[in-house]
Amino acid sequence: MKEFEDYKKEIFDFEYFNSKAKEGFDERLGEPEELEAAIGLISVSFSDLEDEISKAITRMLNISKELGDIITCELSYKIKVHIFSSLIQHLKESYHFNAVPGHEDEYYKELVKALFKCEELRNRIMHSSYIKDFQNGKRHIRRKKTAKAKRGLIETTEMFQTYHLLNIYDYIVSMKMEIDEFFINFGEKK
Repeated sequence: MKEFEDYKKEIFDFEYFNSKAKEGFDERLGEPEELEAAIGLISVSFSDLEDEISKAITRMLNISKELGDIITCELSYKIKVHIFSSLIQHLKESYHFNAVPGHEDEYYKELVKALFKCEELRNRIMHSSYIKDFQNGKRHIRRKKTAKAKRGLIETTEMFQTYHLLNIYDYIVSMKMEIDEFFINFGEKK
């Protein structure tokens, strides 16, 4: 019985597992691999973008950070973007947003479309598996399997290079910056 308890602790108890190793990244794994590092950048930048959207919602609702966090923290990214877009539509006649003059409505539409594209790109990367193609150096294989009622099992495979992932990262970061700039003069009545 004691042996099994020890086994459970060593294998399944994260707090125990977490207490064992204190070494940093370099000591444990060495230099980061390009593929994994690029995927990590996408993950972190997408979280930053989602936080920026939450802050924008809070700002448009004109409520405290704490109330904004209460409202947005359990919402999915998609719901946040819908709320973000709806608030812009509701407030655009009364408040100034930093959009391209003379093209405001088209700008709002393109911004929201780009925010949904960020989610699509992030999900494509995060919900795939990867095979390193050691024969071709910097090339990798992305594989995605889906099983839907209409089509059944579908497996998608594509070759790509790390720079494709870095382009996704850059796109997500640029959308975060776009939202930040979008609110430069927010609050000024028209």
